[in-house]
Amino acid sequence: MTKKSYDEAKDQHGALYLLKLKRLAAKEDLYEIIQSHHLLKHHGASRNTWNSIRECFSNISRDIVNKYVSLCSCRVNQRMPSRPESVTPLLSKTFNDRGQMDLIDIQSNIYDGMAWILHYQDHLTKFSYLRPLQKKHVSTISFVLIYPMN
Repeated sequence: MTKKSYDEAKDQHGALYLLKLKRLAAKEDLYEIIQSHHLLKHHGASRNTWNSIRECFSNISRDIVNKYVSLCSCRVNQRMPSRPESVTPLLSKTFNDRGQMDLIDIQSNIYDGMAWILHYQDHLTKFSYLRPLQKKHVSTISFVLIYPMN
């Protein structure tokens, strides 16, 4: 029992109301106390549970109540799916139909005049092309993509 809760339990004449005294919860009883107040509030939000506990106990922190409520089965079942259902993936029909291209800069380690590496990965098969390039120009890159096995 804290001095603040002791002072709050007194009336204007100094009489002490024992029912208004806030108690201290033992560490071993925290789970049962939070669970009972959470169920008392019909699986309410952490704010409702915290307000209910705060009226009776003075040493239970709001962080502990928030952690309990976030891990409660009522909250776990209400979580939204990670991917919305309206998103449809892009599907490839054939090899080299769709892919992703990236240019890797190796200008600090030029070898035989090659300063760039073109990395192209096919979406369907995940097959990767790696081609060395001398320049980073559209004409060079488009030629390599049209004729990949030069």
